[in-house]
Amino acid sequence: MHRLGQAGRLPLHLIEVQCGSNLGEDDVVRPEDTYGRG
Repeated sequence: MHRLGQAGRLPLHLIEVQCGSNLGEDDVVRPEDTYGRG
């Protein structure tokens, strides 16, 4: 599990790189949001 934040003034850019035979979203596990965000 990862969390990311930006403390500075410049915009944060995130680049996601995937590799392997399955590049879909069907293997992603998203835990319950305990902070009540969307």
